[in-house]
Amino acid sequence: MYWLRRACYHLMSFELVFALYFYSNRLKFLLPSLPIDETVLLAGLAFPIGLYVILRQGIYLRGLTIAAATLLLFTWVALSWGWSPSRRNASETLSYLFTFNLWCVIAGALIIAPSRERTLRFLAILLALSLLIACAGLYIYLTYGTFRFYKGFAEANFKGMYLQWGYGAANGTIIAFALLVFSRTLSLRQLLAVAMVGIGSAFLLVGSGRGPLLSAALGCLVALAAGMPRFEQGRLVVPRWQLIGLAAAVLGAGFVVYLVEEGAVLGTFHRFLVLFQEAENSDVVQGPNRFEYYAAAVKFWLQAPIVGNGIASFSLLFNRVEIVGTHPHNIILEMLSDLGLIGLALLLWALWSGLRHVTAERLRNDGLMLCVLMLFVGWLFAAMVSVDIKSQEPLFLYLGLLALRPLPARAAAGRPRALQPVDVGRGGRLAS
Repeated sequence: MYWLRRACYHLMSFELVFALYFYSNRLKFLLPSLPIDETVLLAGLAFPIGLYVILRQGIYLRGLTIAAATLLLFTWVALSWGWSPSRRNASETLSYLFTFNLWCVIAGALIIAPSRERTLRFLAILLALSLLIACAGLYIYLTYGTFRFYKGFAEANFKGMYLQWGYGAANGTIIAFALLVFSRTLSLRQLLAVAMVGIGSAFLLVGSGRGPLLSAALGCLVALAAGMPRFEQGRLVVPRWQLIGLAAAVLGAGFVVYLVEEGAVLGTFHRFLVLFQEAENSDVVQGPNRFEYYAAAVKFWLQAPIVGNGIASFSLLFNRVEIVGTHPHNIILEMLSDLGLIGLALLLWALWSGLRHVTAERLRNDGLMLCVLMLFVGWLFAAMVSVDIKSQEPLFLYLGLLALRPLPARAAAGRPRALQPVDVGRGGRLAS
């Protein structure tokens, strides 16, 4: 009966409804069609629940500064519509920013981040949804020999699923890796985490999404960087979880090299080879590509360096007509081209409002905070190579989660044995 009550407690939470909304576009292919769009339906369900949570727990000041800084950025975006040549794309961008993106900031900074229990539950639900996506993707790949060109996506009119599912699986891989390094050595939890990292990584290798694979890799590298050795009182101190994470990364990389040497066909690696060929020889490039987008974005920025050309102006300047999907594919260049130096400064200020809560000491002692930063860094990289600002809900959500309530002092002092550092003495021997 106890477990039933606990299950109902978690299943009836705001975090579950919001996580389903957050992953709704990724889950649509697996769900039966509904008379109303799943994203709108779940957002409508999550909003009143979230409002009730805010009214009950109060305004979280640590998260309010992040929400205010992001709203200031969005306000400048709205003002730039006054001089933007775009109409259709600009109106769509503004509608997304002030609904879905703003809702993600509020949910992350003012609803989930104030409670460590809510944050942990939300990440656990994301991990479960990501694992579902990765398993479904591997099933499609093993059954049909391809995932990116699986005909079922085309028949159902689902485009870009290799990126949708790829970034969804990347989130889960990052969370599972954080669980791996912060679990007791060779415990059941750590072994399960190893299996989940393996499933997520396997899908990322065959799913053909270059951005998702690099996003997951960089997110995991944050854990390794946060645990870099340091000198304390003449001794070299290395966190145990850093050693575990490094060993897992080396073993994973070695296994991938083995697969390549054995002739295994990994779709994502093949697309990296294509990218390298395009970089070395522009004659093999077919149609607009990122190299051309980047050069054009710099050119357009120089035309209006302070205030930019206006929101969503890039497509019209580049194509002379508005085409959905034509954007710089880099959030920094997008800010410069569309919103100028003012827009870039406001974006950096919004990012800093969250990153200022991150310290090296906190990352060493607080695994939950480290996991949130890993997710943020992973999607910040994605923002440098993928969609435009209107589709950056994950970036703004993880930015809001950086306001995570600090670990209580007593809990930080009583870290589990798995998190205790290892001292490397002057003689080079390991000492507890």
